[in-house]
Amino acid sequence: PGKLPPTCVVRGGAEISDCNGVEVEAWKTHYDRDGDGSKEYVYESAFLANDIGVRAQFIIPDDTPVGQLDGEPQYNLLSSLFIRWACTSPGLTLNHLLVNEDIPAWRNQSFETLADARKETQFAPYLPQNGFAGYSEFDSYLTYQAGTTNHLWVRWSRGYDDVEVSVILPEGGPSDCRPVDASDPAGYDVRLYEIGRTYLPGGQVRPITEAITGPETLAALQHYNFTKAFMGANGVSPAEGFTTPDPEEASIKTAALQRARERWFLVDNTKFDMVYSAVIGDIGCGAILTNHCPDPRYAQLTFVKECSV
Repeated sequence: PGKLPPTCVVRGGAEISDCNGVEVEAWKTHYDRDGDGSKEYVYESAFLANDIGVRAQFIIPDDTPVGQLDGEPQYNLLSSLFIRWACTSPGLTLNHLLVNEDIPAWRNQSFETLADARKETQFAPYLPQNGFAGYSEFDSYLTYQAGTTNHLWVRWSRGYDDVEVSVILPEGGPSDCRPVDASDPAGYDVRLYEIGRTYLPGGQVRPITEAITGPETLAALQHYNFTKAFMGANGVSPAEGFTTPDPEEASIKTAALQRARERWFLVDNTKFDMVYSAVIGDIGCGAILTNHCPDPRYAQLTFVKECSV
């Protein structure tokens, strides 16, 4: 209000003229603004209408006949009509916009424990009474703004496994959320759900591991080369190499390894000296990244890197 809108670009060739008693600053550019190979004329103007700063823009493709109306190009006519409308009562107003004082304040709050989160009484009926066994890390936050959002989110983590509870409560109406019972894993663990056979363009989705396998996946891998490949394995041993119980997953991982420059297997200390039916590759086909290698023989057969989590 009260001044021309700012612009983030330096413009040249701007001219100031009078249009229906309104001082108008106008300029034009001619360039390929959308990268389609064809240039456009971009006509812009800035003026005050009822003490409101306005910047208008008209875009005309290079191959569009502009035409002549009483000696003035059509874009001049469009600009004149727009300026006349904006400046004529009621014209252009800002009555529909909120000022800062009218915008409801945001409330953002984090909680360190489930007990703290349950102190939010309207959310407590939907939260579990206790945490989830074996999940030591906890995170939670509340977001609230009157008329827009009322959301409480909590998460328990254990390594790469998470349990999340998200409660969104509408104002002035009932919620469709249901309470969560930590003692009933079937109510929150999607790995226990019965999932039908699912196919994506890349292959079949395995319900437990969520891996994508099948001939489509093998064919797709032939179109790519990889700088680094990180693979999981259910077992590794000096004689049998890296193995898994699923032959289809083994073939996918073998194909990916063959197209990778650098190959790593992610195995924890419980996977060593374990053997399964499907072979991914021999012990020398990739390096090992682990939390602990219990047998020094492996370091003699391939590169072993230990790291803590």
